[in-house]
Amino acid sequence: MAEESAKLRIPYIAAAQAQKHVTHNEAMTLLDTLVQLSVLDKDLLEPPGSPAEGDCYIVAGGGGSATGAWVGWEKRIARYIDGEWRSYLPGAGSGSGWIAWVRDEDAMYRFDGADWTLAGIEGPQGPEGPAYQPDAAVDELAGRTAYDDEVTAFSVLVVSDSGNAGQPTLYFKLSAGSADWSAGITWLPENAGPAFTARAATTSDIVIASALNSGDVIDGVTLASGDLVLVKDQASPEQNGIYVVGVSPARVFGLSAYDQHPGALVTVQEGTLNVRTVWQCTSNRGGTLDTDPIVFAQLVQAASESNPGLVELATPAEVLSGTDTQRAVTPAGLAGAMSLGTNGYVQLPGGLILQWGYSGSDGPVVYPLTFPTTVYSVTVSARLADRLSVPVSVTASGFTIATTIASSGSASGVGGYWMAIGS
Repeated sequence: MAEESAKLRIPYIAAAQAQKHVTHNEAMTLLDTLVQLSVLDKDLLEPPGSPAEGDCYIVAGGGGSATGAWVGWEKRIARYIDGEWRSYLPGAGSGSGWIAWVRDEDAMYRFDGADWTLAGIEGPQGPEGPAYQPDAAVDELAGRTAYDDEVTAFSVLVVSDSGNAGQPTLYFKLSAGSADWSAGITWLPENAGPAFTARAATTSDIVIASALNSGDVIDGVTLASGDLVLVKDQASPEQNGIYVVGVSPARVFGLSAYDQHPGALVTVQEGTLNVRTVWQCTSNRGGTLDTDPIVFAQLVQAASESNPGLVELATPAEVLSGTDTQRAVTPAGLAGAMSLGTNGYVQLPGGLILQWGYSGSDGPVVYPLTFPTTVYSVTVSARLADRLSVPVSVTASGFTIATTIASSGSASGVGGYWMAIGS
């Protein structure tokens, strides 16, 4: 029978052994050390000066030789028990797979049989390490070629690679032991994508460094830090692109390489001339950023008297203003500017208002709609052929009907039909 277990080297109690409690207690101490293993530090080569009972360390192994009571214990577990240091040496498997929580780093480490490395499980204050999963790993440094011969298939996040122009790209390794990779899956930040939305767009050549700061005005839009601006009219067209407003304006991430521009779509949200316009980069791939021209053409333009395009519908108030040249009038917009009936009105574009009505007797008449500015004329037609009705006391809100008999001129009081024109 073996004297100790194969993996953790826990001592066994032999048959008819004297002082069995000694062996039992030694086994309990070993389990207390290695189960849920937690150490204070892993970077020391000599024991601390005043250790406390139960203190546990991983002895450093990559920067020299251990000294003092730890001589020869590099990369092993050392624990202070009963006033002395003890070390624990892995058994079968050379400790491969052992894990330990390193408290001063707030991180989990694993022993691979040769060294202690980050296990990919970190606390809030711990460092970021590779994320180990079954048949999976993440490379946050650069390139895929270092993994071409990897014996397992896994995914790799590449931050800088010859094929991705500096954009974060996820690749999947399709088979083990060869450079067999999937096409990259690339994504962009929240404020960028295959189609971009810019707050404003330029209308002429600008000095980018001084015209795209917070508070500057582009096409009638006062800019704020973080806004995106389509720069499309530079005298040096290699400067065109989408820029982020700030103290030092810079190209937006996602259009930071020349070959990311061709085909890019940009919608402009605001502006006097460029509001609601859509632009597309018509340059061809293969250029060099800041050297070769970047050209944007309007893909969908606003409609005008001479050009077809997109048009926004006018509100009733915009219909009545009669001054907007970019919005279209609809039946609904016109309906909101009239009231049809025996007494009613129509408001015409430009401000003219026609009102009409009927009164069965002489006396005050109140218009359906008060004229906002002035009254141009009021006419009244008497209900009877031998009567003559006229408006008196005309105001912006109404008038008074006065009717007389045509032959005698005496008052009649029969009222009549009326029409008023004003604005």
